[in-house]
Amino acid sequence: MPVSMTQKELFIAFSNPGQPCPANLKTGKHLPATSGLNIYRNTIAHGLITTLESNFPKTRAVLGPKNFYSLARLYASKEKPTSSLLYKYGVGFSKFLQKIPALSELGYLPDLARLEQHIRLSYHARDCALYNWENLLKHQDTDLLTACCQFDAACFIIPTYWPLGTIYRKAQSGAPTRHPKRLSSASAILVTRPEFDPQITTVPEELIKFLDALAAGHTFQTACNIGKTSGPAFTPKAGLQFLVNANSVHDITFKGSIMIQPIQFMNSFAGRLAAKVPDLCLLARFVFAAVLLVYFWASGLSKLGAGLLGLFHPSAGAYVQIFPKQMEAFGYDPSQFGLFHDLVVLMGVLSEFLIPLMITIGLLTRYAALGMIAFIAVQTATDLFGHGVLEDPTTLGKWFDRSSSSVIMDQRLLWLFVLFYLVRHGGGVLSLDQWLSSRKV
Repeated sequence: MPVSMTQKELFIAFSNPGQPCPANLKTGKHLPATSGLNIYRNTIAHGLITTLESNFPKTRAVLGPKNFYSLARLYASKEKPTSSLLYKYGVGFSKFLQKIPALSELGYLPDLARLEQHIRLSYHARDCALYNWENLLKHQDTDLLTACCQFDAACFIIPTYWPLGTIYRKAQSGAPTRHPKRLSSASAILVTRPEFDPQITTVPEELIKFLDALAAGHTFQTACNIGKTSGPAFTPKAGLQFLVNANSVHDITFKGSIMIQPIQFMNSFAGRLAAKVPDLCLLARFVFAAVLLVYFWASGLSKLGAGLLGLFHPSAGAYVQIFPKQMEAFGYDPSQFGLFHDLVVLMGVLSEFLIPLMITIGLLTRYAALGMIAFIAVQTATDLFGHGVLEDPTTLGKWFDRSSSSVIMDQRLLWLFVLFYLVRHGGGVLSLDQWLSSRKV
């Protein structure tokens, strides 16, 4: 059997008392070495319990040696080390304590264990030179907005709803902890190691979100915006002062400023330029009139009948354009149509004259734009299914291709954009809507 397989079996057997003795583990008399295996099992279990006692002395002081030993024994039977570095053992001990019903009255205990765990990790963290804050004076004020803080490897932020700093210090001094009151709002403890031993600092409530945002990699400006949601007590100056005093920042980078500053400049320039641009509603109406007013009027003129009352007696061409297939079936005789078809043609002709005019002069602009959208929808459906455009790829076109000249997919999408803008914002300046509103006032 390979040596690696034997080691794996031994590890499983050592870690799980319920496992049988491996078949290859024999005594000198070639009998299963169960007794010797149990001695090793007890040694490992005792070592893990002793490690937990060493890793969580404050938690042990609160619970008492006997109670802690019972809990540590139960934890050691379920959780095995994942690293050869025993100071890391017990990462899940705080969550384990949360699941013990008998500890429900000591709600702060899991947070205390988590604090001890991070203090220990801080003690063993790699050494990092602290940031020299005088270097920040070499940068412009705008650079600070794009600054990203890299915290010391020994720095940790522990959120809590308990007076954790006070609890820890009482347990450290041997004073009775009793039953501290749960805080009404969130708190946090900052663990740092400015020199040799870790230190804990209670983070002011208004700075918790600010520090969390910096630790998550956000810029100073974004962290300040997040910090402001904590309430009026937060100020960027207080946040920066806390960072300086906490001795927790390893480095500050300004990589984002390479791109952010030009973007901020361009946004500022675009904002100043937009302020000088004429009313966009007026511009939208101008674009509509310049592109589509004559187009629709010319289309309407082609549908007029003879004489002065031709507007109310559309020509046969009007029926051909609006009902092409039915007109062909009737032998191009408009008299075969009923009242409904006559009304549709009449409304279509009137719409081509009135609605574009209303949009151009800004009269009932929102309603006129909605009517124009409906008209274009009917016009498009007629072109697709009545005139066979659906079978003509060139006229139909498609989006996201190299051509921008198709009648249906390209041109009419741009028409609709202008109209939807007018539906949203109205006629704007130099419109009859504005004049009528001022008259009412």
